[in-house]
Amino acid sequence: MRSATMLEVASAALLLLGGFFYFAGTVGLLRFPDVYCRMHAAGKAGTLGVSLLILAPMLYFVSSEAWVFVRGAFAIYFQFL
Repeated sequence: MRSATMLEVASAALLLLGGFFYFAGTVGLLRFPDVYCRMHAAGKAGTLGVSLLILAPMLYFVSSEAWVFVRGAFAIYFQFL
């Protein structure tokens, strides 16, 4: 058995953190009373969650495939527009 490298651990942590923020946005979407509060929860937490979910494979594949990093950077950039 091989041990996990630091990039694998960081990628896994980013995946879990991104999933948590996405889930928190979903809970906020269901629990907030006003439509504007719901849109705020879905927008802020969803954007951060998706950005972290894109950042995880960017870190994992940074040494083997450089295009994954470039595509992920563009995806995060366009996510914030």
